[in-house]
Amino acid sequence: MKKCNNCGYKTIDDASFCTRCGGSSFKFISQKPRFIVSLAKALCYIAAWLLVQFTVAFVYSFTFIFSLLMRQSEFILDERIIEEAAMTIIQNMSMISLLSNALYVVMLMLFFAARKKNIFSEVRAVSVPLKTVPLCAVIGCSANVITNVVISVIPWPDSFVTSFSSHNVILTAGDSLPVMIMSICVMTGIVEEILFRGLFITRLRRSSGRAVSVIVSSAVFALCHANPIAISYAFFIGVIFGIIFLKYDSMLPTAVCHIFYNLTSIAMTFLADNIILLFAAFFVSCALFTGSMYLTLRKQHGETDNLKEGTQNDETL
Repeated sequence: MKKCNNCGYKTIDDASFCTRCGGSSFKFISQKPRFIVSLAKALCYIAAWLLVQFTVAFVYSFTFIFSLLMRQSEFILDERIIEEAAMTIIQNMSMISLLSNALYVVMLMLFFAARKKNIFSEVRAVSVPLKTVPLCAVIGCSANVITNVVISVIPWPDSFVTSFSSHNVILTAGDSLPVMIMSICVMTGIVEEILFRGLFITRLRRSSGRAVSVIVSSAVFALCHANPIAISYAFFIGVIFGIIFLKYDSMLPTAVCHIFYNLTSIAMTFLADNIILLFAAFFVSCALFTGSMYLTLRKQHGETDNLKEGTQNDETL
């Protein structure tokens, strides 16, 4: 961050001219305190999301256990009831995730309404050219195939593989396919992009710059996936989505990427046992990913470069 010597207006490091007075003389200023404050605000949104997830799961399990106890002659919580409740939670994980994400979105709307803020502006849910939608869909699908093949050839420790497989089984167990698609693919993709791109990056990039905001948001995004294997590819995906977000200054393209990335995860279960088809899909996906990223990020004639100028309108609350 630097300050114009002429009018005192603060702007980003890459700016050549002051957007207020047009001056070209700047003085760099320390951003450490502001970065810490911005990071704390961004992390509060993540913490609130995790708290909602935990609360909904707790309420669901408590209600189920209480209903079982009411059916018994004796009001005793034994091991059988706890195991049955745990199995029920696993079988309904997609529905629990769907409910918690929907509740979190409602809470965000109420929060910004109370502060008289426009939620669409706050989370950067702003319109983008329609042609970016199919490109982002291809990016999401191809990125999933690439990451799946890469992590499948890495010799992970058995404990990592077991944990990763168990996590995937929990997410896809029990619920019907429409509920799973709506929850894991659509709702989770939208809410995570609101959080990690729409809220996180916009809170960080003005105080720390674009590169740091993308790296930090991607790191937090990856850590929220818990499993070491998931952390490794989630960081890569976070960086890709962060770059696209900065290009359009909107979370809508990254939401499309995220939704189709998660959709492809379901489709990939049908290719897991066919090595030849899997690697053929990998090479095709590499070509599609490269071409789609180029078409998505290239600068059109007369287009404003949001990678450089998007930070001027960031909200800081």
